[in-house]
Amino acid sequence: MAENETGHTGASRWERRKEQTHRRLLDAAATLFLEKDFEATTVEEIAALADVAKGTFFNYFESKEALLATLLAGQLDALLEDLPGVGQPALARIRLLLQRIWSVFEPYQHLSHHLFTCNMASPGTERPRPVVQAISQLLNEGQAHGDIRPDVNVEIAATLIAMHFLQVCVHPHAAACAPPVAGPALLDAGLDILAHGIAAPDDPAG
Repeated sequence: MAENETGHTGASRWERRKEQTHRRLLDAAATLFLEKDFEATTVEEIAALADVAKGTFFNYFESKEALLATLLAGQLDALLEDLPGVGQPALARIRLLLQRIWSVFEPYQHLSHHLFTCNMASPGTERPRPVVQAISQLLNEGQAHGDIRPDVNVEIAATLIAMHFLQVCVHPHAAACAPPVAGPALLDAGLDILAHGIAAPDDPAG
């Protein structure tokens, strides 16, 4: 293990404290966002619960929206480490993946429009698309195994599926969506429609 500037191996005490403070801010915000709602939570309250000064908050995050984006991105990365349904057809695995993400993110659904606003406030910023990438991986595997049509453009199909999932996430805030439909039902209905366009003719998962 490489030595740091103080001659000690591993992370320095300062680096460890910085990481711990970052984690405390995220944990404090997650608790308060769910208990009080995003709008009602102040930076001062997040800092107090994390046991840091208010100014320290802004050393780590530009805003509450930026913190929320980091919080959900971390949870998403953890969910995508191991894709579910190994051995099943691609569309079945995609459905399982989105259901898994939904089950974890549903408590934050009322905050989704804040995250969208935060992303739109920084046009031109390149952001990773982990969900699209994961879906693309599963579609590529499906084409290799013959349960996804070989002529399907994987990037376009994965983007459409991910866009549908995003629409489900912001569904309560989409005025065009009426009457209201439960999130899981809306997710399944959209996936059923998309599956008819990309599944191989003999694929039972579609």
